[in-house]
Amino acid sequence: MQGKCIARYIANLTFSYLKRINMY
Repeated sequence: MQGKCIARYIANLTFSYLKRINMY
């Protein structure tokens, strides 16, 4: 259960990071 939470957290970070790159 904890691993799933961490994976979701990492995916969220990656998503926001990609969104930031697309802004430029």
